[in-house]
Amino acid sequence: MDDPVWKPGEADQAATAEAARLPSTAEQSFIEAVAAAEAARQEAKAAAFTAHVWNSVNLVAYETALADADRAYQTVVKAARDAEAVVLAT
Repeated sequence: MDDPVWKPGEADQAATAEAARLPSTAEQSFIEAVAAAEAARQEAKAAAFTAHVWNSVNLVAYETALADADRAYQTVVKAARDAEAVVLAT
């Protein structure tokens, strides 16, 4: 009895195509590091904003905190890229 939906070989092709779309272990580690770095950056920016709202006189400190958060994010991303040997498209 033939199944009108399934054809021999389709399951194997689908599994191969799915595996081709999955990130490697190194790529997955990089993705997780970038996600954690982004979360830390957002928390640092929120803390800087909260401090600035309560003391809006010191705008330089607020801008410095934002720049430091961005710099820390970039450092973590570069370190993760180098540690996992992930090639990033530019």
